[in-house]
Amino acid sequence: MSSPRRRFRFAKCLIEYRLDQGKQVKQKNCYGEYIAREPLGAAKKAFKELATSLEIKAKRNLDKSVVFELVEVTHGIHKTKTFMGSRSHYNPPKIKKIKMGSTVKEIPIKYEDKVYTIKPSRAIPADVLRLDRETRASRRKSVAKREASNRVESMIEEIDQLDTRISQHIEEDEK
Repeated sequence: MSSPRRRFRFAKCLIEYRLDQGKQVKQKNCYGEYIAREPLGAAKKAFKELATSLEIKAKRNLDKSVVFELVEVTHGIHKTKTFMGSRSHYNPPKIKKIKMGSTVKEIPIKYEDKVYTIKPSRAIPADVLRLDRETRASRRKSVAKREASNRVESMIEEIDQLDTRISQHIEEDEK
């Protein structure tokens, strides 16, 4: 018995453009939907579309590895998996021959996509294009800002309490 097909989508809105008969078209659903039996199969499909979109946007070949996250959305399951993909271009393109009845059709293959699963504990090199989530530094800054604002609020409350005490003492002294 084969395993059921599962649905995946990008964790963030990443696909901006797609090619339609060789023309650049703005994508309506930027999260995409990828159906496969295994997460890696969906990741390969997603990376192919993502790399094409990034190449259209940058108007050049993708020269970095890309880190992205997919969320499984099958029947209420919301597991997130992280992947790293890279694309290498063939120059000249490889030719794949497909036999269709008595004729042989030649299809040029321009590039090879490689996609790997990344464990959450694995360090990601600095030269990799991160598309998955905000960096730790920005998270630390937002936590520090929140803590600072909490401290300021508590100081204001203490000043208000001291002010009321002082005004009470002044009123008692006047009587």
